[in-house]
Amino acid sequence: MRIPPSSRPAIDGRRRNVRRWSALALCAAAGACFAQPPYEVVRVDFDLPDGSQYFGIAMGSQGHVVGTYLEPTDAYTFGFRWRDGEVVELPSFAGGSTPSPGLQVIPKAVDATGEVVGDLRFDGFPNEAFWYSAPTFVSGAFRWTPPDLRAVNGLSENGRVVGSAVFTEGPLVATQAVAWTLPSTTDGIATDVRQLGRFVGDGILESQAIGVSPSGEFVVGQARRSVGAPAGARWNLSTGVTSPVMFMPPSAAVSSELVDVNDQGFAAGTFLNPTGSGIYIAGRAEIFEFPGLGGSSAAAAAIDSAGNIVGYAEDAQEISRAVITDGDVLVDLRTRLLHRWRNYTMSEATDINDRGEILVQACCGTSCGVAVLRPALHSDDFETDSGCGP
Repeated sequence: MRIPPSSRPAIDGRRRNVRRWSALALCAAAGACFAQPPYEVVRVDFDLPDGSQYFGIAMGSQGHVVGTYLEPTDAYTFGFRWRDGEVVELPSFAGGSTPSPGLQVIPKAVDATGEVVGDLRFDGFPNEAFWYSAPTFVSGAFRWTPPDLRAVNGLSENGRVVGSAVFTEGPLVATQAVAWTLPSTTDGIATDVRQLGRFVGDGILESQAIGVSPSGEFVVGQARRSVGAPAGARWNLSTGVTSPVMFMPPSAAVSSELVDVNDQGFAAGTFLNPTGSGIYIAGRAEIFEFPGLGGSSAAAAAIDSAGNIVGYAEDAQEISRAVITDGDVLVDLRTRLLHRWRNYTMSEATDINDRGEILVQACCGTSCGVAVLRPALHSDDFETDSGCGP
């Protein structure tokens, strides 16, 4: 279920002349990025048949987790929302009717109150959006003119949603980044719709919005201009300036993108070159590339208010590891677990919130699934590695 940078739509962009700072300087400006506490493992468990697959996609500021699950006998994928053992299944249909084979419910983001936004897909392609505000599940949400919504990707704490849609500007018909506000009623009508990527005036041929800050002030993604490689893009919605600041790390010979941003405007990104991919942080106009774990591939997933970035990186044996930044390096999150959970392996981290909780894909022995790493209240360094926790 991991989406590597190479699988995203190719979007070209103009290189911006940015200063290259150290991660230490960027972390000092952001406020932290150091010395994570030891973590305990909380499994995201719910009643599924043996052989089911489930994946954690995003986590809210109050610990809600959203993701997908696929039962072995099903021809469709359901979404779920989980918090402290309580599970809500997110349906792909209304009125109890049977969903169409091949239909997928893909939750993308969840806020502090548990509201969820995401995509409904047929054969892997987004068909329409959905919005879940308990107890109502609204399919075909966020309608406007033109109505050709392509993807929903992010949700801020004040109801700003970001994604991409098809817009027409003169002779150009293109997918562009867009932001809007959650409807106030279940009619699904979006409000305050803003086209962020623009050809007229800004020269953006194509763009997509991938992440939004908790306050809704900053939006990040990727943009393509007629000259240069696809570049990470950051929009500041508070300024009224539609043209994005674009970031291209020195190692990004193919493309880069920004995937998440905090309220200080610091963004987590992934760059792609002919030999692999890597993680970088973008400041106000600065870039730092993090060295990997010895493998060819790494990708960022999220950033918290302190500037800590999580994602995955391959080690020298090309095994994927869940990682977090610590100063100017990437650290395998397994090394930060309390010893009682050290038999866990984690292939990737998909989100982090400001409570210090991290959403991961984890395995212990042959049991694999979704877990939340929570900062431990104490250390157990005196204990030996044992089992899969208490």
